[in-house]
Amino acid sequence: MARVPKRKIRIRRGDTYTHSVTEYEDDGTLSDLTGSTFLVQLRTDPDASTYVIQFTTALTDAANGEWEFTLTSTQTAGLDVGVYFYDVQRTYADGTVHTRFEGEAVVEADISRA
Repeated sequence: MARVPKRKIRIRRGDTYTHSVTEYEDDGTLSDLTGSTFLVQLRTDPDASTYVIQFTTALTDAANGEWEFTLTSTQTAGLDVGVYFYDVQRTYADGTVHTRFEGEAVVEADISRA
């Protein structure tokens, strides 16, 4: 089983959060994401049966491997400060699912509020 890369992300409560990703094949060429979908969820524990929030995902340039996952400022405002866990699952056009990366998601307190 291949090792899944770990990436820590930081989310500021009350801010819009966008994480842009460029996918590459094992040989270093850009992935063609046509027909692919992504699933990104935040959980309090990797084994938790329910997720806290699900990110919106969008292909931004499928032919060149580019996509992003996002939370709105309203969504992040509803998160408690603390450490969560997430992973990124890609579903390929043929239905195959692979976890691309995973890690901790640190939600930080906001200082300025409207």
